[in-house]
Amino acid sequence: MKSQVKPLRSPRGQKLVELCKKIMVAAARDLAEFTQYGLNASFIVSLAMTCEAFENAAKPGPPAENADLPSLENEIKKGVLALSEAGQSIWNPHSPKYQDYLLPAPIHEGLTSGTTSANVA
Repeated sequence: MKSQVKPLRSPRGQKLVELCKKIMVAAARDLAEFTQYGLNASFIVSLAMTCEAFENAAKPGPPAENADLPSLENEIKKGVLALSEAGQSIWNPHSPKYQDYLLPAPIHEGLTSGTTSANVA
């Protein structure tokens, strides 16, 4: 019998996890370009582990032991933002790859950044 995947407690959390996974796939594909920005495979793996920890802790049911959802969420946002800024610096705004690194405005809430990203519908 197949186990069902439980949705996250909040739609905002679900969107953050989906965004994290999407940008990690793009960054892994373009990894060679990111090394000049100090973002390597270890960075992407660490972000993937944080994203997975957040996803597991945010599922319905009793909270995961020692899960600090706000801290995990902030780590994900910082990692995604770093990948986004590097991706936007690497590619020309008219490149399809540039579009892979645009983030919706809410990701910037509470974070400081040197680059602002366009809204994504």
